[in-house]
Amino acid sequence: MPDIERDLNVHRTRFKILKHMMDHDASHPFVSLERAELIEELGLFEMDVDEAIKYLEENMLVETVWFMGGDFWTKISSYGIEEIDKLERNPDMGTKCFPPAKLIC
Repeated sequence: MPDIERDLNVHRTRFKILKHMMDHDASHPFVSLERAELIEELGLFEMDVDEAIKYLEENMLVETVWFMGGDFWTKISSYGIEEIDKLERNPDMGTKCFPPAKLIC
């Protein structure tokens, strides 16, 4: 797979997780998601979820509590909500953390 397509797939996974977290937050504010829930509900590989959460956390888009063994609880931050809103309002423009939404949605 070419590097560009691989990079877009990584961004698609990150966006999918962040969007899922935003939707979850809208219906269950103050409730974090567990690692196993993200893997099961989104049908993603463990390694992809872990890498995406680390990236999202490093960019302050999620708040995460890590446990021994690799499990975690995570919740979208206000910055993460703002990032999704920007991408949805203007799908032709990228953000600091994502390429244009039209390429990853």
